[in-house]
Amino acid sequence: MLGAIALGESCVSEASRRLKAPPTGRMPVAVENLNQGRIRMDRAGRRLVVDLAREISGCTGRTYDLTVHEEYEGGVGFEIVDETEKAPYTYLVLLASAPPNCNVEGECGAGGLDSTLVWLKVTRDLSLAGKQAFPIDDCRAGRFAKVFKEEDPEDYFFDTIQAKDLPWVGDVLQIEYQDRDEDSIRHLIYDRGDPDTGLRRIP
Repeated sequence: MLGAIALGESCVSEASRRLKAPPTGRMPVAVENLNQGRIRMDRAGRRLVVDLAREISGCTGRTYDLTVHEEYEGGVGFEIVDETEKAPYTYLVLLASAPPNCNVEGECGAGGLDSTLVWLKVTRDLSLAGKQAFPIDDCRAGRFAKVFKEEDPEDYFFDTIQAKDLPWVGDVLQIEYQDRDEDSIRHLIYDRGDPDTGLRRIP
C-alpha cells in the first residue's frame, strides 16, 4: 500500500528521533525518524511505518570516503512543516534533508544538503491514503530553491534549508525554485486550507 507497512509493535533503533511539532503547534500525529529514509507515525496506540527512501533526493544511508576508507553516519533528517486535520484525514508535510550523494568525494559531495518536501495523507485509523514528494533543492539535478535565511533576508541558502525558513503567506506555502539552464522561476504551492490538493507545481 504505497510502500507503507502498518505495525502493531515496532522495534525502534537507538538512532530513532521524535520530530518536534510544526510552527502551528498542532500535532495530531507523532512522527519519528527511524533513519534510512523511514519514518514512523503514531496516534492513539496505532503505528504506521512509511519508507520514503526512494522519494527523497540524496543519500538516505551511510556516507563514505574511499580516499581514507571511512564510513560516516550520514542519513536523512526530517522536520515537520505542517500537520492539518480535515475530516476524515490528517495531512502532513515534511522537509527531508540528505547529503547529495553517499560518496563524500563524489559529485556535490562538498556542497550542502538536498531538500525534499513530502506530503502524506493518512486516515483516522492511521493507514496511508496518499503520498507525494518533490525535491526543492537537488544538487545533482541542478535544482535550487530560492529560500531566504530568517536571520538575513538578503541571502539565499547555500547549505541546508530549514522548515522555519520556508515562506508562508497566511495558510499558503509558496516556494520559488529554478532548474539548471532555465531562466524561468517556478513555484511549488501547498495550501493548508485545502490540504487535499497536495503539492502543486506552478510554471
